[in-house]
Amino acid sequence: MSKAKLFIAVHGAALTNVMFMPKNSVVVEISPPHYKGNLYEKPAIQTGQHYFRLITQAESSLHSSPKFFNISARHCNSNIYCRIFWRNQNLIVDITKFSFLFEQVLEVL
Repeated sequence: MSKAKLFIAVHGAALTNVMFMPKNSVVVEISPPHYKGNLYEKPAIQTGQHYFRLITQAESSLHSSPKFFNISARHCNSNIYCRIFWRNQNLIVDITKFSFLFEQVLEVL
């Protein structure tokens, strides 16, 4: 990690490794919809990295359990059950969206 210029990871404990990356490296966090905590964003920025987040699209099977589906991210973050629900979902990355983000990442590198 001490020589890595780019780190792409799904939201989770692996992102704590950003503290070992050199300044001006790039961190891309992939996170589920409605899960917008800044747990890894702040340390990345404070240690001199460029931080990007890719929010994935909701999986189609989620429509069958609508309890937390139509809730705003702000309200979800104040509800522990909602945060756990979204944190534990499968992630589907939209390649077009990822490509657009990656173009921005390449401009920084």
